[in-house]
Amino acid sequence: MTVPIAGLVLCGGASRRMGQSKAHLQIDSISLLQKALNALLGAGCHPLAVACAPGQILPKLSDNNYKIIISEDIVKRAGPLAGLQSGLAALQPHAQFACVIPCDLPCITPQAITRLLLVAQSPAGTIPVCLRQSGHINPLVTVYPCAWHAKAATLLQQNQTKALGMLENVANLAFLDEPENETAWLDCDTPEAFTAILTQPQN
Repeated sequence: MTVPIAGLVLCGGASRRMGQSKAHLQIDSISLLQKALNALLGAGCHPLAVACAPGQILPKLSDNNYKIIISEDIVKRAGPLAGLQSGLAALQPHAQFACVIPCDLPCITPQAITRLLLVAQSPAGTIPVCLRQSGHINPLVTVYPCAWHAKAATLLQQNQTKALGMLENVANLAFLDEPENETAWLDCDTPEAFTAILTQPQN
């Protein structure tokens, strides 16, 4: 029996190198935040949540009939780890696991999310799974147990800010191995990177 998996988009970063909020960047009049939510929804994730900074202004989201939980970071200016803490905590009453992605994936698709979810649904039950490309793991593209918000809180209390700490000493961690040039997972930190991703052919 498969367990429903929620979806969480992290968008609380300062976007200093981009020079503007990455969540507000648009492709075909659709914000990157909405595109990320659409990809999660298209892969069957529900409910959906957005982790953002306190007081952050988000782009207008679709009026489609699905629930979006807005979760502001409890710890300010602590990077994606703060988003994992608040977002997973907000989703725990609704789901056991959540598929987490950042908002700065211009080419993300439901098909890419589905590949991650299929690895998470093991014969032994749902397990944590992380994207791995050329040996490098991405803690911001991962299926996490929602109860791990407590792990994020502990790391923050220890003044750790790296999300990679969430995946240390996880015995049953699985991986989705994908090519490094898979466009669905390309993120954008600068205007030049955003333009380059949009102009290259899709895999």
